[in-house]
Amino acid sequence: MNDHDLMAKIKTTCGPFIDEAVAGTPYPAAFLAALTANESGGDPAATRFESSVLGQLVQVLIMRKSNFGAIDETNIVKYLRKTLSPNGSAAAVPPLDLGLVALVNLATSYGPTQIMGYQALAGGFDLGELSNLGTHYKHAIDMLDDFAKRFDLATDAGMALFFHCWNSGSPAGRTFDPQYTSNGLSRMAIYQTL
Repeated sequence: MNDHDLMAKIKTTCGPFIDEAVAGTPYPAAFLAALTANESGGDPAATRFESSVLGQLVQVLIMRKSNFGAIDETNIVKYLRKTLSPNGSAAAVPPLDLGLVALVNLATSYGPTQIMGYQALAGGFDLGELSNLGTHYKHAIDMLDDFAKRFDLATDAGMALFFHCWNSGSPAGRTFDPQYTSNGLSRMAIYQTL
């Protein structure tokens, strides 16, 4: 699928949710659409497990590391307790199995912009919201606001640094795909013509 067709598909599938999420924010709808193209190829149900993230979370849980971003051992233990026995019904399933599944869920990215599960833990919202288009993009906006605040970024300077932040964690970070930002900017331009 070429980029024009991809962006048209995203406009049809995700456009109304994107428009709702960006209303009243400084972020253009075209940015979230391009982010969707870059991250999931337009698949709103996409997931991707990140083994390195699981390793980092386990290191925090066993107290070999003090934290992973904003998440510390206390956050993970609270999450596991809630997940393993929200109402006492988990007793029939071995806790180790449930605990591993819960950690894998935190180490998986979800939805059109591939937000990591641990972001739900850090943001204090339900993990299921990442798979719901009605809430997914709103959480993406929250993350963009965090980048803007943390790195003193403004949208009037363009969106290139936001693409870098999304993919690498900082405006100066190296993106996994060297064309990530240029592809995003190109896709934004296409979306604006639709």
